[in-house]
This record gives sequence, C-alpha cells and structure tokens, in this order.
Amino acid sequence: VTRPRCLPPIGRRRHAPSRIPCPPITRPTREPTARISPATASSLQPLTELQGKKWRQFPSEMARGSAAPVVVAVALAAVLLLLVAPAAEAAGQKKPATAARREDVPYIRCQVCERIAREISAQVAAKQQALPPSKKVPEIEIIDIAENVCNLKKQEADWMLRIDIVEKGDRLELVDQDEEGHCNSECKTIERACQEVMGYADTDVAEFVYTNKPSVDQLIKFVCKDITKACAADPPPVPKDRIPGEPFAAKPSKDAEMEKIMRSMERACREPQT
Repeated sequence: VTRPRCLPPIGRRRHAPSRIPCPPITRPTREPTARISPATASSLQPLTELQGKKWRQFPSEMARGSAAPVVVAVALAAVLLLLVAPAAEAAGQKKPATAARREDVPYIRCQVCERIAREISAQVAAKQQALPPSKKVPEIEIIDIAENVCNLKKQEADWMLRIDIVEKGDRLELVDQDEEGHCNSECKTIERACQEVMGYADTDVAEFVYTNKPSVDQLIKFVCKDITKACAADPPPVPKDRIPGEPFAAKPSKDAEMEKIMRSMERACREPQT
C-alpha cells in the first residue's frame, strides 16, 4: 500500500503521530484578456451609440403609443375621485339617486322624441357649416349622430345634461337650462326615454336626413309620427301621488370641462390611429 507523501495537519494529540504538512497549493495564473485594437473599437462605437439612443427613445415611443391616452384617462379619473369623494363626505352630502325612473318615461316620450329630431338636425347643420358649400356631410357621420344622440357617454348626447324635468299640473315638461347639470335620475330618465324612442330606427333616420335634407318640422314628423309613433297619442296624466324628482343642480364649469376632456380622450382611444 502506497502512503501519501503528505497528510493535512490535525489537532495535536498526545497519541497522534507527527504529520508532514503538504506544500502550499499553487493556482494557475489567468491568461491576460485580449485587448481590442483601436480600429475595432472605432468600428463598434456607432453600434453602441445606436443601442443607447434606442433605449433612451423607448419611453417616448411608449408615450406616443396607443396605450398612453388610456393611462392618462385612468389617471385623471383617479384624481377626480380623490378630489370629489372627500369633499362630498366632508360636507355630509347624501348621494342622489342616479337610476332612471321608468314610470316617468310615458309622460315625456313625445317631448324627448321632438328633442331628438331637433338635436340631429342641429348637429348635422353644424357639420355642414364646417364644409364647403359644394360638399355634403357624409352619411356615415350622420349615422354616428343618430346612433350616439341617446348615449350619455357620447358627446352627441350632451343636450340631456341641460334639461330639467318639471312637473306642471298633471303633466311633465322638459325645461331647457343655460348650463349643464349633474346627471342624476332625471338625466338617466331622459336617456331611457330617448333609447326607447329610437330603438333600431337610427339608421332609417340617418338615411332620411342624408337623402331628403328635411327641415326640423319635417324631421319631427318623420321620427315621432311616421317611424316611431312616439307622438301618435297624447301622454297620460301624471299621478297626483308622484314623488317629485331632484332639483336641477348646475355642474361647476371646471367639472364640465374635465368631463369633456375625458370623453374626447376616450373617443381618441377608440378611433383607429393613422
């Protein structure tokens, strides 16, 4: 049996034999790293600068992407919630009802139908004024107006925010206001009546407007008597025990402006980018 030349030292004991210490271990030296020649370094410098520029431009390109408007809109909505909610709680205000009162729809159906016709006519006329006299408003834009005039999430339905439902005797009347108000139950009731009146007739109404260029009275007759029958009969009398709706509360101008900005940003996010 061959014995090792040396053994590692152990703790000294009286009965332990003497050990021969091993020589120190020598590790191989690392070879020097090859240096890059000046010519190679100069050839790689443009690539390095290009990569650095690309990473520096990455945040700005992301900001110009389609996700940026959504992020900004969500941030603005969060700021509004943080500012409005504590103020309402501090003032001890009771949150008003925001659900539509379906029982009020039969009393305002005909008036809402007439407002629909007036709004479509006015919005189409506004688009026509922005065009040269030789051009005509495209039919697709008229269809968009007819489709969105009853949707409070769209700009075409802002007219509902300037109307108050007032009880006069045994009937309800839609009274115009000078400024926009908070959209509570009355605003939602008008939207509900508008949607019931239009139904699936928006395309037919848009085609009639595009083809015939009717006056306001002609459009009211077509929408409210010919195609929807919303004004075919007089509205029923309002019950005497009807609970009055909330009073009209004007919206602060800064809140109205902020909501318009939010809607325009939301609309820009939905539109295809060119």
